[in-house]
Amino acid sequence: MLEPDEYYQSWCDDEGDPYVKMPGPFGTEIRVFNPSVEWHRLKWHRDTESRTIKVLKSCPGWFFQLDEKLPMALQEGMEFEIPYGCYHRAINKEASSPLEIQIIRKPLN
Repeated sequence: MLEPDEYYQSWCDDEGDPYVKMPGPFGTEIRVFNPSVEWHRLKWHRDTESRTIKVLKSCPGWFFQLDEKLPMALQEGMEFEIPYGCYHRAINKEASSPLEIQIIRKPLN
């Protein structure tokens, strides 16, 4: 059995992101976030392309927030857009199970 620190590290990829990423269907990417991720690891950031996010698995306690918007609860099956260059973050408010999302990148025109 893994010790707590080893367990947490097993959820982080080589760059130290707070999720494990893997290839998804049709060139998409799947990310799985650890429910015990520390709040300071879920940082405000922006991406270099627009994205569609599809929530594959969630539970009460997982939220998403775009810059200058209120956080929204993440529910399985929901889809939303993240515009190019828009600051955003995931939020964990005591979620009890992992968050799994599918990222569909949109090329810049």
